[in-house]
Amino acid sequence: MSWGQWASAVEHRRYMQPVKTRRHCWCGCKTRATHAGSANGITLTAPICELSARRWVKTGDVGKRRAGR
Repeated sequence: MSWGQWASAVEHRRYMQPVKTRRHCWCGCKTRATHAGSANGITLTAPICELSARRWVKTGDVGKRRAGR
């Protein structure tokens, strides 16, 4: 498989890209969603704020949305 055909947040390098949207971040900070998380050329997260995007790149966790909550 090559670039852009499939992506995994665990197996590939995570990075963030700026996006233009009018949505607000769902992490609870109530700021604009300005970035999206990607890996291997494929976007894996919904638009989120820059802080949440940086957290996802570093740890793979986006914050508030977790199973069971």
